[in-house]
Amino acid sequence: MALWIIEINDSALVAWHDGERVHTSPSVALVEARRVVTGAEAQARRHAEPRLAHDRFWQQLNELPLAGATRRCRHHADLAYHHLQAVLAAVGRPAEAVLAVPADYDGERLALLLGIAGALELRVTGLVDAGTAALAGVAPAGAYTLATLYRHYATLTDYDVGASVERGAVRVCEPASRARIDAAWADLVADAFLDQARFDPLHAGASEQALYDALPGWLAAAGTTPEIDLGLPLGGSRVAARLAARELTRIPAMVLAPLTEQLDPTRRVVLDAGLTGLPGATALFAGAPLLPAEAVARGIAEHRLALGASGGDTVPFTTALPATRTPTLATAAPANAATVTHLVAGGLARALAGGPLGLGADGRFVAAASAAAVVAQSDARAMLSPAGAAIGVNGVAVTTTRALAPGDRITLPGAVEFLAIHVD
Repeated sequence: MALWIIEINDSALVAWHDGERVHTSPSVALVEARRVVTGAEAQARRHAEPRLAHDRFWQQLNELPLAGATRRCRHHADLAYHHLQAVLAAVGRPAEAVLAVPADYDGERLALLLGIAGALELRVTGLVDAGTAALAGVAPAGAYTLATLYRHYATLTDYDVGASVERGAVRVCEPASRARIDAAWADLVADAFLDQARFDPLHAGASEQALYDALPGWLAAAGTTPEIDLGLPLGGSRVAARLAARELTRIPAMVLAPLTEQLDPTRRVVLDAGLTGLPGATALFAGAPLLPAEAVARGIAEHRLALGASGGDTVPFTTALPATRTPTLATAAPANAATVTHLVAGGLARALAGGPLGLGADGRFVAAASAAAVVAQSDARAMLSPAGAAIGVNGVAVTTTRALAPGDRITLPGAVEFLAIHVD
């Protein structure tokens, strides 16, 4: 029997049919006078028409009145209804599907989701935590923390894998979000245009939309060239600017840094597919493997009989599944993963291989006992441990031990700076 799966979160709805991804729809809606536009069309207009745009309805799935509510859209649940309705129509209106949702979904949101599905005459044959499903399809035995990035927040979810995959604590971190990364990138690019071409692309909706549309191409270029050629249409011509690639790549590490302070060092970090392609993000979690994009669909397909749902309004929420018999998740960091090998201060590079390095408040390397912070190698990673002083990494305050990646800048009081590098 055909298996339909719909992954739901505030970044996008993804529809899978028998293991094949058949449709992806960004979680954006525009409320017009006579219709509600969702998905790719809404995404293509959201910055040009910001007053009509909504993009939090899957995160804040509730029935609280919207500002400027209309008869067609009274609250976020109505927006979610229109979005799911459009996705089902795009894939041929399947009669039933398994729904995979974020780990932080509570009873109220799950109940509303089932109500929306019922109103759309979609029989829900399973309601499953997306992380549980993903690890149930790929993970060997062990203790894990899954880092997942959504549009407006991130989660760190603990899982224990033995004979089964069992979900543990769920931690929500709203400061770490894809929207914040995108906004920082947009500001950085806009500053480059303003400085070099006296043109502010964020001043008008059309040019702001053009900037966001061009971002993916510029990010791809950042991985292959030290300097990026920026270009945007202006009237009948084109305005140009240049930007150092490292300026773009440092932003994800800055925004996601708070996640590293909440990690349990006894658990292995795994990165959700939403972190794929973010420059600097994977280096922040040195050696952590990325889940394949199809991990959720694979896990559900392998364990569909364990979901225990028959459809209807009382579908149980599955947070535990049997572990896979054929794990494919990498058990060690890739051989070519860039790691921190040296720290640089005042023109002097000191190797970590010789033992822990103490960072002095005067900008010199000192004995660990008198250091403001200590960097040492642990499990093939460089770990920074503050020693009471106010420490920052890439502009973000650090209060607990965290991993370093090449390019990280460690700052101490008095603007003293140490740079983490990889020497090949």
